[in-house]
Amino acid sequence: ENPYVAYCTGLCYLNSINEKSKAFSLLKIASLNVSKEHDYESVSGQNAPVETWLFLGDAYRLNNEFREAIRCYQRYASISEKPKAGETAMKRIRECNVARLLQSKPLNIKWELLDKSVNQGIANFNPVISSDGTI
Repeated sequence: ENPYVAYCTGLCYLNSINEKSKAFSLLKIASLNVSKEHDYESVSGQNAPVETWLFLGDAYRLNNEFREAIRCYQRYASISEKPKAGETAMKRIRECNVARLLQSKPLNIKWELLDKSVNQGIANFNPVISSDGTI
């Protein structure tokens, strides 16, 4: 399979709402042939960009595989020439460490519906309120 097509398709799945799990295998394929010299304008797609490691780390993180995610972030930071690559990788590594800590101490949460003025018959777990109060 074409590494660049696998990268692009994997990134699309990673950014999707309900098909994120499909990103993992495609980004793994892309990670087998990563190059700093990747040409975004090339149609041949013989290699994938360095960012493949960053997004493969994200796929691992979403799958709760934090050690592998950290490994990918470290790899990204070590080979990327982008000015903020190390900062981005360290932020995501911290997120993995926080997630591992939180998962090691799960909370017992009980969801309760409030009265009808708050809950309108549908799940209102992520309501949106505008700053001016119109929505």
